[in-house]
Order: sequence, then structure tokens, then C-alpha cells
Amino acid sequence: GPQLGVADGIALSHLLKKEKKLTLVFTGDGGTSEGDFHEALNVASVWNLPVIFLIENNGYGLSTPSSEQFNFESFVVKGPAYGIEAISIDGNNILEVIHETKRIAHKIRNNPQPIIVEARTFRMRGHEEASGTKYVPKELMEKWSKLDPIENYEQYLVTEKVLTQQEAIEIKK
Repeated sequence: GPQLGVADGIALSHLLKKEKKLTLVFTGDGGTSEGDFHEALNVASVWNLPVIFLIENNGYGLSTPSSEQFNFESFVVKGPAYGIEAISIDGNNILEVIHETKRIAHKIRNNPQPIIVEARTFRMRGHEEASGTKYVPKELMEKWSKLDPIENYEQYLVTEKVLTQQEAIEIKK
């Protein structure tokens, strides 16, 4: 959470220097429960700072389910509350992430403003090495394992004939 205010400072520097730059800052859904998140969004909104606030919404803040942290389904509801745009993307689709981030970056460079990007995803490992995933229901792990972004992108590259199955095996080795 504390990096969000720093991102505002960097973005303010770009704005004051009249640079066509922006700041991209990441936080998890758990980090949005911190006061720093709300302060950073408010300042960015009031000052029209060129910041992309990318929220990795993986359904858990450390080991606490999102439903026990906040009372909404998607972070897009936060945008109108602060008077800024907010979108939700498939955080497991690397092509969508790249495309949308580039599109938004171009928009912000030409019209400084903050934007929230919610990347819907899932953490298949513990928050850190020590925590594990015992708190995650097995069905949820199974559901998200089928949406693995690396495996899905590999299949996309094979389907598009950018990569052969044999090349994929060699890369893994």
C-alpha cells in the first residue's frame, strides 16, 4: 500500500515538468484496505495526476478472503467514488493486459489523469513462501489452475504457429 503515495509524487513531478510520462503502480486487493490507497486515489483525482493504479484482485488479502475485506465484487466501483475512470481486465490474459495498459498509457500521456485498472487473477501460491495455501478451498484452486496465464499463452503461441510444441518443451527444460 505505501508505494501508491510515492507513485503520486512521481506523477506530480512528470506533470510539473510537462513531461508526457505516467506512473504505473501495483497493489493487491488487500493493499486497498489501507488508508494509503484512498489517500493516493483522492490526491491523484484532485490533481489529475498521470497514474495507472493497477490492482491485482486475486480474491485474498494475504489469507483473508475478499468477501471479508470489502463489500463489492469489483474495484471498478471505486472509480466513480473518486471521480476517475476504472476498468476491469482479465489479469490472466497477458495480451489483454498489454493491450489495455498500452491503450491507457497513451490516453494518460495525452490527457493526464489517474485510472484504476483491476486485473482479475488468482495467486496459486501463498502470499509469501511461509504461508502456503491451506486456507484456499480446493475447488477454487482447481478452477484457477485451468486459467494459468503461462500455459494459456503458450497454447496461444502454439495455435498461432509462433511456437511449436517441441520448442515449448525445450524452453521448459
